[in-house]
Amino acid sequence: MNERTLVSIVIPYYNSEKTIRKCIGSLLEQTEPCFEIIIVDDGSTDETLYKYNLEEDQRIKIIKQKNSGSAEAKNNGLKYAKGQYIMFLDADDYFEEGMIEGLLNVFTNETIDIVLSGFNFVNKNGEKLEYSGQEKGPQGIYTGMEALEMFLSGEIGPIGRNVIFKKTYIDEYYIGGIFPSGRTKEDGATAFKILGNAHEIYILNERYYNYVQHEESLVHKVNPIDVDNIIINNNELVTYLKKIPENEKLLKLKDNFIFSNLFQEYKKILISEKD
Repeated sequence: MNERTLVSIVIPYYNSEKTIRKCIGSLLEQTEPCFEIIIVDDGSTDETLYKYNLEEDQRIKIIKQKNSGSAEAKNNGLKYAKGQYIMFLDADDYFEEGMIEGLLNVFTNETIDIVLSGFNFVNKNGEKLEYSGQEKGPQGIYTGMEALEMFLSGEIGPIGRNVIFKKTYIDEYYIGGIFPSGRTKEDGATAFKILGNAHEIYILNERYYNYVQHEESLVHKVNPIDVDNIIINNNELVTYLKKIPENEKLLKLKDNFIFSNLFQEYKKILISEKD
């Protein structure tokens, strides 16, 4: 990639042979062509990436690492990123056709570090589910603290892959990588910092990102370690909030936020045990 590379899209990959073609296809159909795709093979045991000859497109590069988890894969991918902006995409998910162009178009101020888009929850057939997010969200420019308040109060979220970052913002705050290596639920470990550290954030209502919901991932693949990591994430959230001046409102909001996080995970466990 050369100086014309606007966006680097990092995809952690582990045995996602059933979904990777649709995932990559959604990028190759984007209206903005000046991007690179960095797929980080996290010790996969399938040969799908190589069977499809993805690297025939010069915008695609595949990085191999030993199996270390999604967080480490994303951090590793960042090391190879040459774009002015950074995005993340799970191998199970996919972008709407105009996502990259639509998000880039709202970087109108130099002080905007992040653009956050709306999203769809979709089933494996691509049908949009009723509980998709931000269809009537608070579109516009906000300070990082304002966005953090909206996040804790449930007005926006999740914060993970439906985001585009200025690379200069990542370089300023996350030299060692955004995500805590070796930890599941890594998005929850970083979302509050991503928002709180930003100068300004543009919240965009357009639903550009598609989170694919698989029955097995919602119910049957319950990992008790996830609950431990959610607790660690929430402890780090409290520590972070206590360092913010005039933080009384944020500290009040955290209780419902933490309860909701834990409740959702325990509900998965209860449903799994019932089945």
